Amino acid sequence: MKSISFRNKILALILTIIVVFTLTVIIAITNSFNWILEDIIFENEINNVAQKSELTANWFEKKKSDLEIYANTQIVQFGSWQAKLNYLQSELHKRSDNYFFFFIADHNGNYSTTLEQNAGNISNRGYFEEVLSGKTVISDPIISKSTGKPIIVIASPISGNSLSLLGATIKINDLSNYINRYTIKNEGIYSFIINGKGNIVAHPDQKELNNHHFYNFSSFFDYRYDFVENIKNNERGNLTFKENNIQKHAFYQTIPGTENWKIVSVLPQSYLQQSVDQVNKIIIMISVITIIIAIILSIFLSHNIASPIIQLKNTFQKGASGNLNIRSEINSDDEIGEAAESFNQMMDVIKDLSYNDALTGLPNINYFKKELENYLAELKDEKLYLCAVGIDDFKSINDSFGHNAGDQILKKLANRLSNQLQSAHLISRVGDEFYFYLTENDLKAKQSIEERLENILAHINSDYFINESIIYLKSSLGVSIYPDDSKKIEKLLKNSSLAMHSVKRNSSDKMAFYSVNVDKSISEKKKLENNLAPALKSEEFILHYQSFNAGKSEKVVGFEALIRWQHPTKGLIPPGVFIPLAEENGFIKEIGNWVLEKACREIKLLNDQLESDYYLSVNVSPEQFIAKDFIRTVENALNKTGLEPQNLELEITERTTVENIDYTIEVLDRLNQMGVKTAIDDFGTGYSSLNYIKEFAINTLKIDKSFIDEFLDNLNNRAIVNTIITLAHNLNLSVVAEGVESRQQAEQLKKAGCDIIQGYYYSHPAPLKKIISELKNS
Repeated sequence: MKSISFRNKILALILTIIVVFTLTVIIAITNSFNWILEDIIFENEINNVAQKSELTANWFEKKKSDLEIYANTQIVQFGSWQAKLNYLQSELHKRSDNYFFFFIADHNGNYSTTLEQNAGNISNRGYFEEVLSGKTVISDPIISKSTGKPIIVIASPISGNSLSLLGATIKINDLSNYINRYTIKNEGIYSFIINGKGNIVAHPDQKELNNHHFYNFSSFFDYRYDFVENIKNNERGNLTFKENNIQKHAFYQTIPGTENWKIVSVLPQSYLQQSVDQVNKIIIMISVITIIIAIILSIFLSHNIASPIIQLKNTFQKGASGNLNIRSEINSDDEIGEAAESFNQMMDVIKDLSYNDALTGLPNINYFKKELENYLAELKDEKLYLCAVGIDDFKSINDSFGHNAGDQILKKLANRLSNQLQSAHLISRVGDEFYFYLTENDLKAKQSIEERLENILAHINSDYFINESIIYLKSSLGVSIYPDDSKKIEKLLKNSSLAMHSVKRNSSDKMAFYSVNVDKSISEKKKLENNLAPALKSEEFILHYQSFNAGKSEKVVGFEALIRWQHPTKGLIPPGVFIPLAEENGFIKEIGNWVLEKACREIKLLNDQLESDYYLSVNVSPEQFIAKDFIRTVENALNKTGLEPQNLELEITERTTVENIDYTIEVLDRLNQMGVKTAIDDFGTGYSSLNYIKEFAINTLKIDKSFIDEFLDNLNNRAIVNTIITLAHNLNLSVVAEGVESRQQAEQLKKAGCDIIQGYYYSHPAPLKKIISELKNS
């Protein structure tokens, strides 16, 4: 009877363990997951309604703040009605997604709106007297007298020209949409607001009453919830109720800053059950898939365990048959891997013993390369000269004197080389070419490498006495230098051979050093330069952003825009390669202007998406800065993108500032008047005069990275950095340290009072999409 194979034994064992474990875990998860999932959904909804409450409160406070600002403007207080109308309509246009219309009323309640002048009288409105007493209020829902639409009013007192209040209206529908903007409506989930009296303020299913004007209307909705009386005096909570015989759950939270208004979120029981059912289906699917995977995994693991043993056995058999090139490809950290590695080492030793050239006794090229690699690994701060020697027209010698004579010449040449080098280093033969290497330590006093190689070449080119014949021989020699020409052995061998063959073909000299084709380098540079304009047109340039982190809190406060070139064939080209080319051919201005507008647009997008206020820093080239239309370019970038001027900082170098002091002062003053911040980049590198720094309308000094690199260990650098920080603070300037790569640097800079820190310690430059994703996740 044939025994069960080793592989099948392992398969049965692994399959049994995996299937039993998988089924046990799945059963346990199924029994306990339903109530855990319900608790998770409840907890999540409690957090959601609390968040909605806070967001709604902030929304109301923002609207009240807006009204107070508008009410205290000179135009609203003292301007003509047309001026007020123009101003309010302009603001309404900017905030059309927030407000329905604005209106202004006098002390008697007579009012005009941005839709209609002399629209009526509101003295009998409940909020009117409160506003006259000096409060900014939010009204209960009312029907607009001028439009007949259900609204709430936010009103703030004003003074001047017998005016009493400035009001802004918000449609009830807009308020409902705001609180339900993230709600999954098709699942039956919705939110509504009740006031302190228990009346509904906003509801997604409102019924507009267009033909009736109510001055004190308590509710616009047919909905009646029997739980409202129970919750109106509670701060927060949740309960279960029935609506149209459907069981639902209500979660409520008082809206801060309101007169006991509450936001209520309704979640149907069917939604919970649907989630549980979906999870149960997924668990069943996972169970089936897991069993299938367990079977596949068992087969894989049994194969993975048994296969190396079988493979190693087959490898041993091939090695025993005399195949010295056979090697085990097993690469694991277990005992089998150790056995395979030991076998490979054994075969290496055996093959090394077979590496000698049968004709000359010299090592063959494989052994030569291996030994040279070991030698280079130990070589420190020293050049190595890899030499290739080839016999000129060796084929003619073989043809004229026979291959036996040719073999004798090769052996004699090998002996002459060995005598010259005195076994200092290996010599290898490949056909009629010999390879060896020298270092500067192999030279005699005051002897150059050229003299040493010429002596070797003269010695091996002496006459050869073979079979009673004198054979006149000439050889050529090529040299490749490590590490100047290459650090790779294959490349060095190739280069030395190329140099040797070039001597054979093109020169009366018998020795040459390998040289790089300079034309190729220039041609490559010219190609890149010619591709700059098409690259800008075809949008090959991209922007990455690196964060600025506040020194004290380490929070992200802004970003620096950094350009990259995504070349279609060469990949990502860093700015250090193409920016100098752009500066040389004058294309840097176009690139700089593109970066400015693109970065403004992307940071505006980031701030809008995250409701943040990060600032942007953009490097300005000298060519941009001195251009006559520079200020207009900055204004156009801000106008096109909508980025606020105070969110933009322009970085100019010290060299740029001192080229034309009067012009610099004028431009910086105009930027300052616009609200755009400016920074001196690479400060401390030696260009700026402190005399002029105090005259410049700048906001920030950026300490050059060279001072930060040795900030911890170099006392002079530390003193310079501390001095720059003190100087900047005395001039009411902020300080940015760039190139910070370690926590020790960051902590020391914070102790020194550095305002903002930038560098790889906090973040690497990244595309906008990744930045937004990371900020959202954080």
